[in-house]
Amino acid sequence: MTYGYEINDLAKEESWRMFRIIGELVEGFDRLSESTGLHPTSRELLIKAATEEPESDPILLFDKVDFQGNWIILSGPWWNLGSWLDFDNKASSMLVVLGIGVLYEDTWWRGDSCWFFGVPYYEEPDLSSVGFDNMASSALLL
Repeated sequence: MTYGYEINDLAKEESWRMFRIIGELVEGFDRLSESTGLHPTSRELLIKAATEEPESDPILLFDKVDFQGNWIILSGPWWNLGSWLDFDNKASSMLVVLGIGVLYEDTWWRGDSCWFFGVPYYEEPDLSSVGFDNMASSALLL
């Protein structure tokens, strides 16, 4: 038996849906950014997206402190940040808009967790300040 990620037939055949959803989310932020002149990862754009023109209620994770470096947008539960996202144990800062963001130390929402309340907006420029730098392996947006 080879080791790696096990994908059942349905998940493998339907994985295009996940990529399409992610693409639509990113395109929505890009369109809103172009129409407003705001940077795609700016606090102002996230608040506008969540309150005035909701495309989603996102969590943004960055691999550097102060919202720098590579980043990903999550708009729902992710059981394994390392699977398609290649972001396992990489988050160093985060933004949450209109929701509760929960980061978990292990996949499938197990292990130690760190909760962030984005009502209406929350930012954590350095996850080491809450003892969770480079530790997140799964995430929820509630």
